[in-house]
Amino acid sequence: MRVSLISVSPTSNTTALIIDPPQTKYLQGGFFHALGARCDSVAEGDGVVTYLAYPFDHEGTVSMVAMAIEPAPIHFRTIREVFDALPPLPGFRAEIIGGNLLVSPSGTPEHFLIGGELHHALHRLCKERGWHGTYGPYVCIDGPRDAVQPDYVMWEPGCRRWGDELLSSGVLMTAEVISPSSVRTDRADKLRLYALGRVALYLLIDPITESPSVTVHSDLEDGRYRAISTVPMGKPLYLPSPIDFELDTSIFMV
Repeated sequence: MRVSLISVSPTSNTTALIIDPPQTKYLQGGFFHALGARCDSVAEGDGVVTYLAYPFDHEGTVSMVAMAIEPAPIHFRTIREVFDALPPLPGFRAEIIGGNLLVSPSGTPEHFLIGGELHHALHRLCKERGWHGTYGPYVCIDGPRDAVQPDYVMWEPGCRRWGDELLSSGVLMTAEVISPSSVRTDRADKLRLYALGRVALYLLIDPITESPSVTVHSDLEDGRYRAISTVPMGKPLYLPSPIDFELDTSIFMV
């Protein structure tokens, strides 16, 4: 589910939310309720639906008086404010990518198994070098302040923070496991985002293609990764500096 902010009034800072695709109505209702709001569809077209979000009263129900007098919509000035207002969404992963809020399923058991195998493979290396590596932490992209939750993150203890999020410029490596719903996001959008945020290495694990593969992007310069190395899944892959480690990718054949 992709959520965007647009201005709906040129004379005020009133904003509306766009949700794409509109078929995810079961998630839309929970999304707005999580923000403490009800929503009204105000426009539909080109495969997206635009909603206005109105506040609940203190008991969690819509105020009848407010409904009668057309209450002012909740004013989210940025998509980051929408993201920061979200409570935990069990079973889903919320991220800001390219200025849009994406809410997607967390993944299959196999998806998590692959991330777990990567963690186990790099655990000893992290211990030896005093680094941290795990799934879960959010990474804040330096500059646009987009927020992503990689399938694996490796960072040094001195990595700076944006609130509870790791700042991307201090992250040693991020890894993503491609799923059918994340092909474009992982291969293109996050590739650009991690390079922009100066993440040293980006590891891309692709178990869903006809010929599964593992790719590492490295050698950052001017916001781009200049070096790309890909091996068939099952073959060793060298993770260059600053990791400097040969990864046995057969561990991903779960």
